[in-house]
Amino acid sequence: MSVRKSARRRSLARDPGAPQASVVRSQRRLSRGILLTGTSVLALSLAASDGALARPFGSFATSTSAPTIAGDAATAAAQQATAVATQSQNALARAT
Repeated sequence: MSVRKSARRRSLARDPGAPQASVVRSQRRLSRGILLTGTSVLALSLAASDGALARPFGSFATSTSAPTIAGDAATAAAQQATAVATQSQNALARAT
């Protein structure tokens, strides 16, 4: 470090109008804390408005995996198709 830079740093440190390093650090910590708090509050309020769902850890929950849901949907669609086919056959039988 050159003599000029170190002398300039000392003169800035002695300047009563210059902010102290500890004050600057505490202001950074405070602003980061406020930013983190605001972001957390925003995230929680958005999650609460959407009706977030929570599932317990482990195997106590019922099986709601994607294949199970797809299988249930396919079963329901097959039952509906069977009901529509039966109605169609009955209507055709009445018409003839």
